[in-house]
Amino acid sequence: MRRRRSGQSHQNTIRNIRAVVLGKDGVGKSALTVRFLTRRFIGEYDNTLEATYRHHLIVDGQFISLDIMDTAGKNSVEKMSTCLTFAELFFIVYSVTDRTSFDEARLLVKYIQNDKTAQTAAPTMIIVANKCDLTHLRQVEEIEGQMLARSMEGLFFPVSVSEGYSEIQEILEESLRQCMNRERNKGSRMSRVKEGLRGTAKSLRRKSTGDAMMDPRPSTLGQSTSRPSSYLSIAE
Repeated sequence: MRRRRSGQSHQNTIRNIRAVVLGKDGVGKSALTVRFLTRRFIGEYDNTLEATYRHHLIVDGQFISLDIMDTAGKNSVEKMSTCLTFAELFFIVYSVTDRTSFDEARLLVKYIQNDKTAQTAAPTMIIVANKCDLTHLRQVEEIEGQMLARSMEGLFFPVSVSEGYSEIQEILEESLRQCMNRERNKGSRMSRVKEGLRGTAKSLRRKSTGDAMMDPRPSTLGQSTSRPSSYLSIAE
């Protein structure tokens, strides 16, 4: 009889994460998404096509099932509403060669921060500054991207999607790590809040019991009274 293998399956510890890639058309969102999933770089994409992909990977021993949405077209209210209810991880991409794409990125950050329908109370936002190899065409300085990321406590990555697969994989893994850490920290804070509430409730119960034991009023036990027994606790 063949013995069963010991140990748990990755399926028992699977972590599902949903991400969305946002930004102005032409900044390299689709190129970045494909780099996340494969080693390929494709420079030309249909800028009207939106797609969602599923990708499996392991980060720090954690098996992750990643659903990532590549967006296209205008960032309308309806589109943003869909993204916010879908994702917990947001890659916000701009091109260092296009000042208006950076302005769009700032608006996206502000919208996500202010919206109350996001899947999580504090979604993870990653700022990606693309086309950094085109230094002669630069319109946005690196410090501006750093300050934007700092304003929302996110990560900042200056990259050239066209030049390297390994660098893009590192961005993906670090972003997923940030997302998982934020979720764990949120759980720890909730546990501390619950523990604090339990401690407060216990203190109140102890105080209530102590006050009852020190009550100077004479006991009514064994005495005849026409008032209902609950009357004392309400009126006196």
